[in-house]
This record gives sequence, C-alpha cells and structure tokens, in this order.
Amino acid sequence: MDILGALLAVASYFSGCVPAAVIIARRVKGIDIRHAGSGNPGAANVYRMVGPGAGYATLAADALKGYLPVFLAQAIFPESTGLHCICAGLAVTGHLHSVFQGFHGGKGVATAAGAFAALIPQAMFPTVLIFIAGVGLSGHISLGSIVGTAAMPFLVSAMHPPWPMTVLAWITAAVILFKHIPNIRHLMRKEEPDE
Repeated sequence: MDILGALLAVASYFSGCVPAAVIIARRVKGIDIRHAGSGNPGAANVYRMVGPGAGYATLAADALKGYLPVFLAQAIFPESTGLHCICAGLAVTGHLHSVFQGFHGGKGVATAAGAFAALIPQAMFPTVLIFIAGVGLSGHISLGSIVGTAAMPFLVSAMHPPWPMTVLAWITAAVILFKHIPNIRHLMRKEEPDE
C-alpha cells in the first residue's frame, strides 16, 4: 500500500466517524439524539424521534459514509481488493467508534450496507430485501436489521468473492449482531418499540 492508499484508509475511518444522526436531529428538531429515545445515534432512532424525513436522510447519509470510501478505493486502486476491504472495514469502525463522539457511535447497519453495496452489490440486493421483509412482517426496524445482518455473510459467501470480502462480511455481521443484543432481548420480551 502506498501513501495514497494509506490516506484513503484513514479518510475511510473519518468518513464513518461523521455523526449524521446527531447533525440531522440537531438541525431538524434541535435535540441531541444521543439523549432521546433509545439513545442510539442511528437512522431508526432519528425516524422515531425526529420524523420519517430525517430518518431517511440519516439512513442515506450513513450508507454513503460506507459506500463512498470503497467506491473511491475501487476507482483509484481497481485491483486492490485488500484495500477495498480495509476501507470498508474502517468506515464501519468509524461509525461504531467515532472520534467525534468519544469513540462511541451507532450500530453500523446502514454504513455496512453502503460499504458492501460497493464491495459486492449482488449480495446486498437480497440482503436489503430480507431487511425490508423483516421490517414489514414484524413492524420493527431492529428485527429487519438483525435478520438482514445475519443473512448477509451467507449471501456474500455464496458469491465466492475474494477471501478478504468473505472474512470482512462475517466479522462485520458478528459485530453488528453483538451491538443488537439489547434489541434482541427487548424483542424476546416484547418490549421493543414499533417502528
């Protein structure tokens, strides 16, 4: 990896760090989303506490935080699958552990979806359909996120991509599912708010 590749990797982390949910909630409603609703700085909480428009805007911004770094890495270094995966992983890491939020952050679903949409779009299309079906059938964005995340590494593996993508998919899914343990507990107790 040359200096440009290293700079892209660092920029990927800082892209993920941008607290879109915090910025949008503050601009639209004047609230700190980290102290409202579930306290999670993500699209679902913004949707509930600020409104659908702000929620969708947060979803798009968080997805772009993952997509754009990978897209740039692919455009500049088209043969460097390893760098593409490093940029994807660092973008998600930035969202989970943002330097602008004391190394705290959201749960990584939208940012990971954006990153993998750039890495391996043919696996993300069915993943998104599973997410939508999960939300539609249950009424819970969290359940859609959980089932979509759980399905994603299987769908990526089924495409037989270069091994770094497969490894990244499994690690990313494990981390996101771990972040959703409180939601899983609430769903089991039927305490999770409807979306």
